[in-house]
Amino acid sequence: MVEKNLENLFCKVLKLISDDNYSEVEIIIANILNDSSYKKDLNVDSWQYIADIYLTLGKYASAIDAYKKAKNQLGVVFCSILLKNLEEAENLLIQADKSSAKNWCMFLIELFKGNINKRIKPTFFQIRHFLELTVYHLLVLQNNEYLNCILSELENLSEINLDSKKAIAAAYFHAGKLDIAQSIFMSLANENQYDGEIFFNLGQIHLQKNNYQEAVSMFMNALLLLPEHYPSKLFLQKANALLKTNN
Repeated sequence: MVEKNLENLFCKVLKLISDDNYSEVEIIIANILNDSSYKKDLNVDSWQYIADIYLTLGKYASAIDAYKKAKNQLGVVFCSILLKNLEEAENLLIQADKSSAKNWCMFLIELFKGNINKRIKPTFFQIRHFLELTVYHLLVLQNNEYLNCILSELENLSEINLDSKKAIAAAYFHAGKLDIAQSIFMSLANENQYDGEIFFNLGQIHLQKNNYQEAVSMFMNALLLLPEHYPSKLFLQKANALLKTNN
């Protein structure tokens, strides 16, 4: 019965995160960890889930402790990099199994250490999977030193993956830096007028800034290019409703 309740709590946490209700998430996780009836049912998978939650919350030290209990060495490495513990991260990375995530962490360490000659190049898929996440957390941490390192590498990253700039813009958007995200997406729209995802993201930004008419326009542009894109349809309905209500 306890394990079932634990699973239900994790499901509730997932819903709260999707609603950006992080304060209640912290309370639930704290209650789980402080309740002895739950502790005995926490396995490696549970700790992995908790570690990912802490990472989402920006609780990096707590995430490291949970990743250790989850036996996720690369999770520990990634958080250590974000916290500027490069030597510790590098030592742990040597022991990690070969993977795409390991290569990305190797790239970050060499980039942030300024080792130009030793630096490996990330692959198209590594940039696709990890660039936005990395930039987002550097923004949360206000780690401008490492952020500027990545931005200075943007031209090289874009040669490997043309969506690199889009990933960085998305990171600014999710970090609440709406003006910067809008500026980058507008630049991208001028470069490529046939990318519906760019207009969808601009629509979301205008929606958050209460620019409902502009949001409607952006979502309509997105649907012209991506006619079956359900999120654009959903947000267009929302933007139209808000426009009508506020006029």
